[in-house]
Amino acid sequence: MSELVKLHQKLKKDKLPALATEVDPNPFVLGTTLRKDEIVHSPKISELTKDIVIASLYPRINVAPKNESGERLKEVINLTIAESGFRNEIEDIKFLILKVIDDIFRDYSHFTCKEVELAFRKGIRGTLGDGKMFGLSVRQMNIWLETYDKELKRNAFMELKNHDKPKEEKLPKEEVDRLWLDRVFRSYAKFEKDDIFDFNDFNNKFYDLCWRQWVFRLPKEAKNNYFELAKTAYLEEKNPKNGNGAEEKKRFARIMKNVADGEKNETEIIRNKAKKLAVEYIFKQFKKHKVDIVKSITEAFQKDEQEYKELVEKAITEANEKREKEQQDKES
Repeated sequence: MSELVKLHQKLKKDKLPALATEVDPNPFVLGTTLRKDEIVHSPKISELTKDIVIASLYPRINVAPKNESGERLKEVINLTIAESGFRNEIEDIKFLILKVIDDIFRDYSHFTCKEVELAFRKGIRGTLGDGKMFGLSVRQMNIWLETYDKELKRNAFMELKNHDKPKEEKLPKEEVDRLWLDRVFRSYAKFEKDDIFDFNDFNNKFYDLCWRQWVFRLPKEAKNNYFELAKTAYLEEKNPKNGNGAEEKKRFARIMKNVADGEKNETEIIRNKAKKLAVEYIFKQFKKHKVDIVKSITEAFQKDEQEYKELVEKAITEANEKREKEQQDKES
């Protein structure tokens, strides 16, 4: 039995390695108002569209570790070759695999490996595009990927648009503000009673309000400590622990250098993380000094809103005065 036949038989028996799963088990599907579960369990949406949606939710090739994507793509192409009954020399097969992977990384890195697998599976069975197949080649596999991208995927998302839920009307600003204050007070009450901190300071709104209105400002030492904690956490997040590729190591080395040099973007990211960590410290200080948080934060919030309103009115007035002066200068 030739080595080629043995390879094909082995690939037919072997299962493909497990794909990385979606970060969010039930995410909103891009470009729609629908979540994955709503699509998967809908009797009105075709099975093909469901398959395309699920395949699209895995990590994209351009964000997953390159070595992992490369290995996964190699398995997918090998299986396609085995299922096609393609007969050729081992060296030709190796060339085909490497060339197709190179094309995918260059032209289709916005795909997920699962999407590549689905495109090739439909292509080899003649259910993609016009179903014609002119032998297994680099060109043929590129045609499958292009057809999947421009036809199948587009048609699937057009179908989803027909099932979109009506957009919810935005709440009035006053109601949004009331809900935010209520969430702050509820989270603090829980912390005050049970020492359970579960407040997510989205966009650092609470921290920045406390800072601007002098409700509470961290001592310099505490501020520095939280910055260092945030820096450590940030580098831990970016460290490619499971990746041993040269690109991942280079990327992490650049991040470490940027952090060490105080590069603006990296510093801002770390500073925002430090603010989130510091909010628990602020809650502890409020509790320790028995601060009436409802009174303090409500007054600070109202004062902040008034100052912002005055700032906007001043900017509008100055802009109008400038425009009037420019008009007068033109006329004179």
